[in-house]
Amino acid sequence: MKTNDYIFRYLFFTLFLILIAIAANSQGTIQTPMGQTVMVDPGGDDSYWVPICEADAAQWIIDNNSDAQRIGAATTNYNCHSYAWNVSEGGSSINAWLKQTYNGQPNLSKYWTNDAYTSTSNVGDYEKI
Repeated sequence: MKTNDYIFRYLFFTLFLILIAIAANSQGTIQTPMGQTVMVDPGGDDSYWVPICEADAAQWIIDNNSDAQRIGAATTNYNCHSYAWNVSEGGSSINAWLKQTYNGQPNLSKYWTNDAYTSTSNVGDYEKI
């Protein structure tokens, strides 16, 4: 009887730890320059997706006769929103896949609502478009 109780407790504890690890890796947060919390999903380079992203980007440049230039390898650590609003301002690229909304709530717009950014119609003042 004691053996069964020990096994049950061990399995329950192991399951509990697995659930905590899944929850911890399912989302994260970063801060806007003014301290607003923005939700992010985990990134992480994936040997399957990186070559597909590289090929898609190269094909887009060809298809659109673009003069865009590749400046670095593709990554799944962060997306364009995260790069423009977080990484380019010195933020971490780890676990920073930033979506426009998170669970149906505004997320990305926190950078320009009640924060350090303002809209302008003067092209010379653009820092982010």
